Amino acid sequence: MMLRRVALSLALLCLVGHLAMADIVADICRTADSSPSFDGVLQSLRALQTNPRITLSNLGSTRQGRPIPLVVVHDPAVPIEQTVRVFIVARQHGTEASGTVACLALARHFARADGELERTLLGQLSLVMVPVANPDGMCAGRRTNGGGLDLNRQWANGGEPEISAIKAAVRKHQPHALIDMHELPAATSKPSFRDNFIQTIGRDSSLSPDLTADCSQTSARLASWMSQCGVPLNVYYDSAGENLNLCHRYFGLGAGIPSYLFEAKCGAGRPLSERVRFHVLGTLVVGNYALHRYYHPEGETAPSSPPPVAEAPAVEAPPPASTTVALTTPRPNQVARGQLPLVAEVSGLPPGGYIGFSVDGRLKSLTTTAPHEYLLDTLACSDGQHEVTVELCDASGRTLGTSRSVIIVDNRMAAGE
Repeated sequence: MMLRRVALSLALLCLVGHLAMADIVADICRTADSSPSFDGVLQSLRALQTNPRITLSNLGSTRQGRPIPLVVVHDPAVPIEQTVRVFIVARQHGTEASGTVACLALARHFARADGELERTLLGQLSLVMVPVANPDGMCAGRRTNGGGLDLNRQWANGGEPEISAIKAAVRKHQPHALIDMHELPAATSKPSFRDNFIQTIGRDSSLSPDLTADCSQTSARLASWMSQCGVPLNVYYDSAGENLNLCHRYFGLGAGIPSYLFEAKCGAGRPLSERVRFHVLGTLVVGNYALHRYYHPEGETAPSSPPPVAEAPAVEAPPPASTTVALTTPRPNQVARGQLPLVAEVSGLPPGGYIGFSVDGRLKSLTTTAPHEYLLDTLACSDGQHEVTVELCDASGRTLGTSRSVIIVDNRMAAGE
């Protein structure tokens, strides 16, 4: 499928243009702590509790008896059920600090800011956040929870108190989108872990078309905005039949909520401040699309006016002559077994532009950063011919260039035959 079908109108925010978007992200990140302790998180939340825009509660207790805090940022004059709700889960892994810091920064900014944009947003959008999903792991300085389990491998089982508490909160608030914030290690042998990535639900005829349209359109917006703001990003897509042990799959594939796994890269050149920025920018983009999709003023079946962050119309200008994209790998009719890198050579990538890789018309990945590649697992493909397509798109989702190749998958050797 062509990317312009995936993104009906991949947009920039028109009321808040690129510079204004950069300003609001900077303003939010300016309030970020370096990295508070768990007691510091609770203290920060209690300090905000006197603000009428903040509702603080405990979802329950961990295995070791620590509270699991929930903070809701909303306009007290507007019933929360009349707003679009974005649910954020942070720090399932106790050593991953940036999601917690991003949640606190978002809460501080929207609790105190009195600008027209913030006031209008809070009249339409509520943030429901679990800033520390794994207090026991955070206090012990380890990835796992108090029972020694990786929480983000337990969602299909649901036996851990932290998971049960978060599931109950999601049922109560019925969010329109869900974000699960994580961090990637500095060094890894996994190609997909080389840089920041977002994982969500891809186009799949066996899934709800509304769900897959939400996820694919939002992810295209995320790729465009990250590109404009100079943030490297890869996007990967899940499909029906994958296990539901991961949080974003459980709520996305299992519960039908548009869900996004955010993975911020650690290491040289990726300090905490940059990882927090990744999470904050991503949250604003997800919230913006959710507003366009779901916000309806009370008593109306469709918005009477654009939401506070509206979409700019696509500008139909011819692509620059220097804009090209070509598949350099795989070669035509190449026999593929196991892991096959799909590599694109790109020139003239415009601001906000991105590259998409599809196999047999199904979008597999978006990327905004060189090297522009996607590692295809041929074991997920049937034996025989498959068409691989790479597309270069601008910020509006318009296709500027396309390159195709046919590969021949033969998994017998990869399967040990």
